[in-house]
Amino acid sequence: MRTAFITPTIARIQPDRPPHPFRGRLKRETRQGHILLCMALWSIISFLLISNFLFCAVTVQGKSMEPTLFAGQQFLLNRWAYRLFPLTYGDLVVVRDPEDGGMLIKRVIALPTDTIELRPDGVYVNNLPLQEDYLPRGVNTQPTKFGRQALSLGADEYFVMGDNRFVSLDSRWYGPVQTCDLVGTIPR
Repeated sequence: MRTAFITPTIARIQPDRPPHPFRGRLKRETRQGHILLCMALWSIISFLLISNFLFCAVTVQGKSMEPTLFAGQQFLLNRWAYRLFPLTYGDLVVVRDPEDGGMLIKRVIALPTDTIELRPDGVYVNNLPLQEDYLPRGVNTQPTKFGRQALSLGADEYFVMGDNRFVSLDSRWYGPVQTCDLVGTIPR
């Protein structure tokens, strides 16, 4: 006699799921797409961080730094060098214009706590003549707003001037520059 074996079957119950709203209409992003998206985002973030906090390109405009720098020349602005290493006499710096907020390239003439005086025979810092080898011979620095009186700088002030002393609007007009107005330095 034959015995019939009946194997029970288990019915699987599938919960009612709504169909996926995007299935069939959009393709799934691939791993490569995610990598490219991340690289693009990190590139943009890196560029913004570097250009706002470390380095950026600047273009000279105007004639206030001639004959050292000419209009149209481009330089790399180092935004951290003056924070890490102290500025010295003759350094080229970019400062915010106190009148319109623009950027100006000037030369450091006097450092914090120095006393500067513009005499008929030249610029004197702490009663010593400033050696300005970067200027052509015969350039006379005319005093403007402060006249020929000595000016003592504060603990966070710099006196800056352009190399073309006849056309440059600089600390002779708007006074010493605060440390917070420095944007960066331009390597020589």
